[in-house]
Amino acid sequence: MEKEDFGHAHIWRVAYPLVLGGVAQVVINGTDTAFLGRIGEIAMGAAAIAGLYYVTFFMLGLGFGIGTQILVARHEGENNPNEVRNTMQQSLFFLGALALLLFVLMQVFSPWLLRYFVASDAIRDSCISFITYRSWGIFPGFAILWVRSFYAGTANTRIISVTTLLTALLNMLFNYLLVFGKGGFPAMGISGSGLASTLAETFTACFALLWLASDNKSAKYELLKKMRLDSGAFRKLIELSSPLMLQIFISLCSWFAFFLIIEKTGAHNLAISNLVRNVYMVLMIPLLGFSNATNTLVSNLIGRKESERVFELLKRICLQSSLCTLVIVLFTLTFPRLVMSVFTNDEILISHTLSSLQVISGSCLLFSIVNILLSAISGAGFTIASLIIETLTLIIYLLYVYWLSVRLHLRIEWIWSSEYVYFIMLGCCSLWFLKLRLQRKLALSDERNH
Repeated sequence: MEKEDFGHAHIWRVAYPLVLGGVAQVVINGTDTAFLGRIGEIAMGAAAIAGLYYVTFFMLGLGFGIGTQILVARHEGENNPNEVRNTMQQSLFFLGALALLLFVLMQVFSPWLLRYFVASDAIRDSCISFITYRSWGIFPGFAILWVRSFYAGTANTRIISVTTLLTALLNMLFNYLLVFGKGGFPAMGISGSGLASTLAETFTACFALLWLASDNKSAKYELLKKMRLDSGAFRKLIELSSPLMLQIFISLCSWFAFFLIIEKTGAHNLAISNLVRNVYMVLMIPLLGFSNATNTLVSNLIGRKESERVFELLKRICLQSSLCTLVIVLFTLTFPRLVMSVFTNDEILISHTLSSLQVISGSCLLFSIVNILLSAISGAGFTIASLIIETLTLIIYLLYVYWLSVRLHLRIEWIWSSEYVYFIMLGCCSLWFLKLRLQRKLALSDERNH
């Protein structure tokens, strides 16, 4: 591969389907909020907590999927299709078992957990109704993750944008039919929204698996040939992925804890924060896609024994990520009411959310660079370091949120300013590791390889 193959054009070819793929959970959560926002603040607030509750479990699979993607990219860089197949098979075994475990946990323990954490009876009952149907989506959701891990790791990312579009369209259709009771279906409210998302992912999973089975480009890997559990490969995948799983789980738990803290301040603040969260997730779409691409490209370079090019690559990815994020931020700040009207038609709620939206728009520009740096650490295989950095940052972040909201009783926009504390600390720690630790470790690794 020539040096130009990791230039801006190549980065964009790998990243843009991943950018679109990052829309998947954003589209599902955003669509749920858009429909439930027409019902009322209780349903909208419950969607915030229940949606984050489900996504917290789902992200355990995403962490393992990213670990799979990193190893697949490493073996692809080594031109070793047999190890790609072996990695994907071990990943399938683990994701299947994990999906079953998480489904049972959500079905059995969710009512108890939500009764313990959520103060409002109305919001809590709505959350339980949503999770009862939404928890079934863990099976098709993990199937989609498995397919995407393969294609992201091999840098053949077109299917990711296709499956995202399919999920978005189906989720909107099923929400329309089941939330409001259209087309002869019963009006199920928030329960219908949970069922709609699950149905959308089920159809998308079937499509993704059929695509994989009929794709000539994936035929050489023979992913489902001679399925067997390889204890060595399985252990290697677990060692790489488990810190990522824990890191993402802790990150989502912090989001869940954030909303539980906000819920203590009242249903109106919770509804504002849910609206902010959905716009926030839209602003994050490009940077999450570029972060995912960073995992693949950094791991692929290391697999090719070209570690010295990692920092040059990161500069290019950061530039593209920040520019794409800037475009969306400027559009959001120019037309804030238009953006928020997608999620709710409550003019009072929109007016009260404007100041918080301005606060988080700036933090996204920090995030567009910081998350690339953190992804480079995990993409290089130093997933434990990535876990430690994020965990320490999140502890300080949550303490700061609690201090602003519960102790000082500040307005909601001041509470959202905590995002700056989080990203500045995360960026400084990531940059320190990249400059002082990762560069030295990569150099030593290259010396041993040569």
